[in-house]
Amino acid sequence: MTTLTHLECTQCGATYAPPAAPLSCPCGAPLLARYDLERARKNWNRAWLAHAPSTMWRYAPVLPLKFPEQAVSLGEGLTPLLPLARWGRNLGLADLWLKNEACNPTGSYEARTMSCAISKAKEDQSAAVSIAASGYPAEAMSAYAAAAGLPARVLLLDPVSEGLFLRCSAYGAVVHAVPLRSRDRTVGQPVQQSGCRDLGAFAEPYRLEGMKTLGYEVAEQFHWRLPDVIVCPLSHGMTLVGLWKAFEELDTLGWAGSERPRLIAVRAGARWSVSYASGETGGGQPMPHEPASWATGFPVEPSLGEALAWRTLTHSRGAAVTVPVVEIAETMYQLARIEGLLLGPEGAACLAALCRLLAEGLLVATQRILVINSGASTEDRLLKLRAREKVRPVSSRLGGLITPR
Repeated sequence: MTTLTHLECTQCGATYAPPAAPLSCPCGAPLLARYDLERARKNWNRAWLAHAPSTMWRYAPVLPLKFPEQAVSLGEGLTPLLPLARWGRNLGLADLWLKNEACNPTGSYEARTMSCAISKAKEDQSAAVSIAASGYPAEAMSAYAAAAGLPARVLLLDPVSEGLFLRCSAYGAVVHAVPLRSRDRTVGQPVQQSGCRDLGAFAEPYRLEGMKTLGYEVAEQFHWRLPDVIVCPLSHGMTLVGLWKAFEELDTLGWAGSERPRLIAVRAGARWSVSYASGETGGGQPMPHEPASWATGFPVEPSLGEALAWRTLTHSRGAAVTVPVVEIAETMYQLARIEGLLLGPEGAACLAALCRLLAEGLLVATQRILVINSGASTEDRLLKLRAREKVRPVSSRLGGLITPR
């Protein structure tokens, strides 16, 4: 049974009690789900997890669904936590790990977000769901809407992958391809006007709750001792905010200590750059932007939670790193040969960033470092990287990003 009590605005602090609560605050800022964590602490403990479902719904008391047994689930969560011993050794890192979210249904951690968001939409008796997105969120929403028996509408933002279009259509979603002008926030309006529940990033509070389970799972798999640093895709900012929300709740529950990881966000771009988060609140500074390469599949949709994501980086003493696409592509192929793992471009970008992070002093060789691979690679993405980004051939020796040739 959930311990959900209310929704809270991240900007003006207004609170709303379910079930009549809106999905977003009238001031325009995202809402966060809040729980009676003291009650959860009294009635729920870590030993309970030994008998919990082997999905993300094992954390049901801190998820918003009133009846967890009615969750729309395809088996999301409990993804592998893998040591990257060879990769780490060549970088001089003693304790490097990978959380492989590609093992989720639909191939990404968006399976978590959509399982939660669509379960709540079904519980609230929403007539349909919709999203304006690209990549993982569009496919995950299509799949979970099908599992829930809800009509789904997808606006795929350019550049559109033919494979993604076909996969979303296969799940029964009505799919349209639409152009995306730089930083154009009007693209989602047709979704909102359609009367569907908009499941865009931070457009409603429950998709973030699914992402939050990634943080709970990391803590559990590391036996409730959090890593020193987490390197994750910047994406739409939900990974950062969801992880931090999980760590705050774990602290209140008494399941993990108050020491929290430094969060490093990684994105694709034309050149290397590092933007440091500083100050107590981030000073309202927006997330740094640079158009992502269409070849990587990095999300290009605007997010309502950018300020919240930057604030999270600030609280964690973190940074946002831009990695050139050619380095991402080379890392994908090198890692496949070294560790037997063919990651998505987002996860490969996080690994490609490690050398730069060491040089900047954001990583220490003796720290426990966790890299999040947000999802799987697909054939069309690999082919585009090979054809358009002029991937340098990988030599028979370790080289390039890991050791000098």
